[in-house]
Formats: sequence, structure tokens, C-alpha cells
Amino acid sequence: MTGESAPSTFTYTIQCDRDGELESAPTVVSSDVSDECNVSVTLKHASGCPVVTEAERLAAEAKEFALSNWWLVGILLLAAGSVVSLKGRAWFPHVIGIIVAVVVSGILLTLCGAFGWLESTFGWVFSSVLSVGISITLGIFMAKLTWVSIGILGAVGGYFGINILYEFLNVTFALSNMWVYWAMVVLGVGLGGYLSFVSAKHVVIHGTSFIGTYMFMRGLAAFVEGFPDEHELIAAIQAGEKIETNDAFWCYFAIFAVLFVGTSWYQSNKEKDHEDLKTHDNYEQVRV
Repeated sequence: MTGESAPSTFTYTIQCDRDGELESAPTVVSSDVSDECNVSVTLKHASGCPVVTEAERLAAEAKEFALSNWWLVGILLLAAGSVVSLKGRAWFPHVIGIIVAVVVSGILLTLCGAFGWLESTFGWVFSSVLSVGISITLGIFMAKLTWVSIGILGAVGGYFGINILYEFLNVTFALSNMWVYWAMVVLGVGLGGYLSFVSAKHVVIHGTSFIGTYMFMRGLAAFVEGFPDEHELIAAIQAGEKIETNDAFWCYFAIFAVLFVGTSWYQSNKEKDHEDLKTHDNYEQVRV
């Protein structure tokens, strides 16, 4: 000491004690008095816990439940895929509503993730509710527009078809070029839309069988890994790499082919057209 007052500090840290009461005394966790002029103490008390509103608590619980129970989404996709692939022709308005709802919700959630809205708990719940609400509304709306819906069916089928084809090319020939991928997507979507115009009945039968089988396989992938989704494919293309696969990948391809052929045959031979499909003179015709 030189006659001047030495600076002194007292630092305290309060840790969260979720089991404690606000009225109770804090518990001393640790203390450091090695320097009498700079003392630090760590306490544990209920006042150290963040204040969470009831809405925030419910949102956090909903997010945790959804992320830890992804198998529920798998079951929904298995059920929806079965209905779409087997009853697409007979229940067309309802089936197109399911397809639009699933596709739109996936697109909206992807966009929300790209904007960073899924990082916080509130953003995740808000984005999920918004995406589901919009997708269901559009699904109901599109179910009433039969001929527009057939065009959308062809375009969606073309998109999913290109994704499966590109996965095969990526794994087999190490094709990993973003420009080639998007060129193929545009071509597939355009070709699907064109086929829906010149051969509507075949697009309804084979398109719903194909998309329904794809949804079913996506549901199965929630339980058994090995069937890369669109996000994994895009990530691999951006990195200029091949998708990491195992024997399950080729099993998925074989199962997909069998289910697609089987459901197409079933719809062609065992199901009848929904009444809404018979309202257009060109539905039965094939034009080239």
C-alpha cells in the first residue's frame, strides 16, 4: 500500500435453481477470496432462472415433442402415401388436396429455415403453424380446380422424378453440378405439365401412384435410414460430393420400383375415375 486506496471489486454470479423457492436463501456454490480486493462468489437461487411465459413454455414443449417424435411424421407420410398411390384415381379431389398440402408445407418450412426463422423456439412454432395452415388452405382450394390440379400433379411428379433420377446419377456416376440439376428440374417439371395436358388420364393414374409411392418411401425413411431427401441431395451438389449411401439405398430403389408398378396396375385395373375427372371431353383422349 502506498497510501492510496486500492481498487476493489465484488463479483457475484447467480445460477438457476429450478427446484428452489424465491423466498429461500441462496446456496453458495463457490467463492474466491484469494485476493481480498477482488472477491467473487457463485450462488444458486431461483431468481437466477430465466423468466418464461406460459406461451413460451408451451411453444418450447411443442418443439421438443415434435423434434423428439419425428416418427409421427413418418407414420403420417406412410398413411398419406398409401392413400395417394392406391386411391388417386377414385378419390382425386381429396388426393390432390393431400399432395398440395404436403408439398406446400415442405416448401414453406424450407423457406422459413433459409430465413433463419426456425432457430428460435417461437419462430419454429410460428413457422410450423403458418406453413401447415397455408398448405391445408391451398390443398382445399386446389381440390376444387380439377384441371389445374392435374397440371400441378404432372409438375410435382416431374420434380420428384428428377430428384430420384439425379440421386441415382450422383451415386452411380458422381454427377454433382448445380446447373445440370436445375436444368433437369425445369425439364422434368415442364415435361410433367405437358403430359398432363396431352394425356391427363395416364398422368392421374401413374402420377398419383408415383407421388404416393414417393411419400410412402419418405415415411419409411423416418424409421430406416438410407433414402436421402432433397436437402441432402442439394447439400451434396453444393459441396461437389457424392451422397453417402449404403446397401439400404439400393433396397429403397428396388422397393420403390415394385410399389410404383404395383399401385399403377391396381389403379388401372381395379379403380374407377372420380366424377370430377369425367367433366372434360379430353380426359380420355391421348394427344401428341
